[in-house]
Amino acid sequence: MISYDKFLDWAENRFGDVVVKGDEIMINSMFCEEHGLKTDYKHHLSCNPSGGKLNLPNGVYHCWKTNEGGSLVSLVMKIDGCAYDEALERLGGTDVELYALEQQVADMFLNKSRVVETPTENGLKLPEHTSWITELSKDDFWRVEAEVYLENRKLNPRDYMLCTGGEHKNRIVIPYYDAQGKLIYWNARFLTDSKKVPKYRGPHKDCGVGKGDVVYMPDGWPPAGSKLHVTEGEFDAKSISMSGLHACAVGGKELNDKQAAMLLAYKPVLCFDADQAGAGALLNIGDGLKKKGFDEVYFVRPPKQFKDWNQMLIEIGPKMINAYITQNLKLYTNFTSLEQEILQIRI
Repeated sequence: MISYDKFLDWAENRFGDVVVKGDEIMINSMFCEEHGLKTDYKHHLSCNPSGGKLNLPNGVYHCWKTNEGGSLVSLVMKIDGCAYDEALERLGGTDVELYALEQQVADMFLNKSRVVETPTENGLKLPEHTSWITELSKDDFWRVEAEVYLENRKLNPRDYMLCTGGEHKNRIVIPYYDAQGKLIYWNARFLTDSKKVPKYRGPHKDCGVGKGDVVYMPDGWPPAGSKLHVTEGEFDAKSISMSGLHACAVGGKELNDKQAAMLLAYKPVLCFDADQAGAGALLNIGDGLKKKGFDEVYFVRPPKQFKDWNQMLIEIGPKMINAYITQNLKLYTNFTSLEQEILQIRI
């Protein structure tokens, strides 16, 4: 079991305004703002270090306004941007707790709040035969394949969907949502690399939405004014968000007017791949954002030994991503002053 006193100390240090009601520690919910709700709801995040009715060893939390929930260890991971074992240590837990149990608790809350997607007004809907990976049978062949693929990339299978039939069979489905949680797009990534089929496929054009019309936010839309780390692909955005930083993906090396408008509320940090194509995209998009009136635009490139942020996640973990980005991001000024530095070949 985690320590009640250590969690209370952690909550008071992070939030200040806490209320103790028996076994429960009530704090202000950060999830309200993430879900685009009013932020004046006080003490709507209930935290129980004793694990609630099920006596869960890693404690449990539940937001009564957004239905977000999970273990207290996962809450510390989210707020502090640390790994599982470090969060457990901060709460006085022991190393006999299994990460699998952590995932079961998270899935329990996640599945409660998930609803079947219905077509939007423009006809957008998820591919047929698509469901959340963790809702498939544990013996399902395609589930096992998808879990192996994602776990090799250090990504959590519970965050993704899978298509098991039809024209998008054998593809990881990545849903895009707006700030209100409404489905606005999806991208389907083939599980294996093959020259015979495209790696990514989105909805048919007749739905009226293309990848240039949307922005992918892996963990909800952050508060206005936040630094938002902009990547090319969804897995890179998720890799950065796992480090505790806000991130999004724009689906490639270009940024159109619609996408730029979606970023106006934020301070973009351009985080494109470490290759020359990524450098060119950084310069073009950086100049474009400055011309569109963005006062603060930042950039950071992955270390030279990693081609992108997901490779960095795989090899050295989320904590190092956070530290590296925080220490190395720079203010983007203009093409001329940064051209030589950004375009230099990294060996």
